[in-house]
Amino acid sequence: MSLDYKIFWIDDDEDLPESLHEGLKLEFDEAFNFDIDIENDGDNLEKKMASEPIDLLILDWNINGERSGLELINNLRDSGELTEIIFYSQDDTVKDQCKEIMGVHTCVKGEADEKIKLVINRFHERTKNVAIMRGMIISEAIDLENKLTDIITALFGAKSDLFRDRILNKPILDFGKKHAFVDGLLRDKIDELKKAKIPDNDKISRITGFKDVFHKMMKEVVNQRNILAHSKKTFEDGVLVLASINKDPPIRFTDDWKNEIRANIKKHLTNLVAIKEVLTEEGLIDA
Repeated sequence: MSLDYKIFWIDDDEDLPESLHEGLKLEFDEAFNFDIDIENDGDNLEKKMASEPIDLLILDWNINGERSGLELINNLRDSGELTEIIFYSQDDTVKDQCKEIMGVHTCVKGEADEKIKLVINRFHERTKNVAIMRGMIISEAIDLENKLTDIITALFGAKSDLFRDRILNKPILDFGKKHAFVDGLLRDKIDELKKAKIPDNDKISRITGFKDVFHKMMKEVVNQRNILAHSKKTFEDGVLVLASINKDPPIRFTDDWKNEIRANIKKHLTNLVAIKEVLTEEGLIDA
């Protein structure tokens, strides 16, 4: 079983990404299952990064859209996004500006192949280190909690920053309580729609679908994250087994499990984006 590796590539020339995709599959045969998403501008970058875990972002200085490649990188880092980036440019002054930006690798376009392999090789080495891989997955789960926090703070409009600092960032509201709060918000909205004189069944079905996926988040992500963070380690047939200190089933730290947990995190990130959109449409939270 190969580990999933997601690349988001912004380039108006699809020939280069597609040709290098084939080379990556040969170079890392059986180690990774590559998923490359190619777009010709960066207009959807923030939405893409918010909705799914991206392992590597590749982009050019000259891209379609309103922002240059360097502007996109700076906007991402300003937002706290730490995904590794390969940025190709012929301009040495641009490369100098990138030296101080963490996790940005620069090269000319013709050297992109070797630079990509170098970055993926480093990732491959990290995945073989159990402690680092556990940290990566816990970090992705934290991103999920941050999206949940954003939904809750948006309820408080102009006082959202105050609410975040005074309440949400304190130990009194852990992941489970935040989850229960938003779950109740969705439940109340569904009940309200059902009581309408003429119920909007399409809307009810849509929000119910989001709620059903959201309900599974605790089991599929949060409980797994907790085992990673607090567990007893044993080995069975050469496989690391992480036993929960509670009553949750143990984790067998295999590539199958790593892919499953990362796929679940991706699914719940996408669902949270959809939930935020529908709650905004319904006027419950600020855009």
